[in-house]
Amino acid sequence: DITIIRPTAIYGPGDPGRFLMLYRLARKGRFLMFGDGETTYHPVYIDNLVDLFELAEQEPEAKGRVYLGADEHYYTLNDLVRAVGRAIGVDVRIVHLPFRPLWLAAVAVEIACMPLRITPPLFRRRVDWFRQVRAFSIERAKRELGFTPRVGLEEGLRLTGEWYKANGYL
Repeated sequence: DITIIRPTAIYGPGDPGRFLMLYRLARKGRFLMFGDGETTYHPVYIDNLVDLFELAEQEPEAKGRVYLGADEHYYTLNDLVRAVGRAIGVDVRIVHLPFRPLWLAAVAVEIACMPLRITPPLFRRRVDWFRQVRAFSIERAKRELGFTPRVGLEEGLRLTGEWYKANGYL
């Protein structure tokens, strides 16, 4: 028997990927947001995810179960971008742009790149990041495993920002 843990958007020190773009854009003090920025995003700090794996490994009843690996709360994209800014000491001004023109541009770029067999620099899946609702419940993990994320968003983003700076990413 196995236990399945489905993590949400993992971030934290050691990851020069997913969240780095947010930090780099926030560092400029101006963030271009396609759409209203009110769609939700549900991150999980790496230490919280490791805690969940350890709890699941120690609990015999977890075998054969599926758990969502996420932090306690989810956030709007607007709130997430502002929190990243605070983590690096930047007051970020969010500029909202209409979503539809970007999505149509992504379609055109995908079509243009297809016969050339190259990866499009802009594609619908990436654009959809601005409008996909990602809000989940960790109630099962809390109830069955006693999972309580111990690192909150502000602290996790601060630690991540410090790591990016110390390792030359910012």
